[in-house]
Amino acid sequence: MVAQKTSPSQRYVRFGLVAFAAVSTLLVLLYFFVFAKDYAVLFENLRESDTSAVTAELGKQGIAYRLKDDGHTVLVDKDEIAAARVAVAAANVLGGGDVGFELFNDSDIGLSEFSQKMNYLRALQGELTRTIMAMENIRFARVHLALPERSIFRNEQARPSAAITVQTADGRPLAQNRVLGLQQLVAAAVTDLSAEQVVILDDAGMPLSAPPATPMVHGAITERGAFEQYSRIKATNALRDLMGDRPFEIRLSARQASSPAIATGANESTGGAATGDTAQRLQILVRSEAALSAAEQAAAIERLVSELGLDLGMGDAIGFETGAIRPDPPLGAAPQNAAWSTPAAPTPAAAPASSTGFPTEFLTNRWLWMLFGLIAVVLWLVWRQRGSLSDPERQHFADVLAEEIEIYRNERRG
Repeated sequence: MVAQKTSPSQRYVRFGLVAFAAVSTLLVLLYFFVFAKDYAVLFENLRESDTSAVTAELGKQGIAYRLKDDGHTVLVDKDEIAAARVAVAAANVLGGGDVGFELFNDSDIGLSEFSQKMNYLRALQGELTRTIMAMENIRFARVHLALPERSIFRNEQARPSAAITVQTADGRPLAQNRVLGLQQLVAAAVTDLSAEQVVILDDAGMPLSAPPATPMVHGAITERGAFEQYSRIKATNALRDLMGDRPFEIRLSARQASSPAIATGANESTGGAATGDTAQRLQILVRSEAALSAAEQAAAIERLVSELGLDLGMGDAIGFETGAIRPDPPLGAAPQNAAWSTPAAPTPAAAPASSTGFPTEFLTNRWLWMLFGLIAVVLWLVWRQRGSLSDPERQHFADVLAEEIEIYRNERRG
């Protein structure tokens, strides 16, 4: 078999294609491993408005950024993350850009009294918003204050009020003790504002705080709440031995008895509970993670009836429910988000989560894959051109070349 040889032109073409593929690959690797930036998380779980404000400020400062998670996460170069955080904090763009008492730093002496009052209201609302948003598991907060004009007539004096909208980072409603804490915080910051006049809503508009009580029914509501708390503790203690290590909770509400016989004191013979001269009927719901058997439910009913003096025939009721248990932490205790198995996700990233190792852009950029495809095609063409012409092909090429030479000679002679 005749050995195949490559012509010089073929060798040049093949060398050029191989050199092109090698140089292209080298440039791509050089870009990603030398010039590409290592991006880290600056802020995550942002609202769209906050993302717009943050990126606008980063653009003003000339800091390159990228977005992830449909615009809810902002990333910057790992080496610029500290400068980016300082710039965003100085611009005060997160949380709607609420202003605080720095509003009075350059206050104009010529402002009217009305303007001064409005600035004070804005500053106070902004400071309270900042304080609330600095708390654990608070993603967004908004504070509205209603401060009425003072009157010289005591009977015409209006009371201030406040409304707070809170959005948590984990999406769960605030525990009741934290709701009370927010009410007391705002009440302490505003003159003559009582905690009961502070209304707290979640981001869906659902109330988290109890509705303000009128002075006439305030005493009755306070008495009923104390009675419900006392009965809940007694019911929990009554079932603790029966439930053992199984988690459970007692949901209880008291209502005034509608029967005239009960209201006149018949509850003394039936065992009904009463507060003062008015009988109270209890509705108790026992919630557990695992369903109780019929025997366990009967034992629980017997213990509750005996401990609380219930009369199921006179309006008291006991029910059972299966579901997840969410115990409220004791008053004054810090919320333990770990008990929920869902870690809190604060708006600013606590630590930069840098992307170390092989860059992810290397695998997601479609232009790079197109370049690699082109390199693969070039290498395939080089592989196809690895052999020289066969004997028949060389003979055909020689014949064609001889014909062209003969035509050229005839033209010269003519």
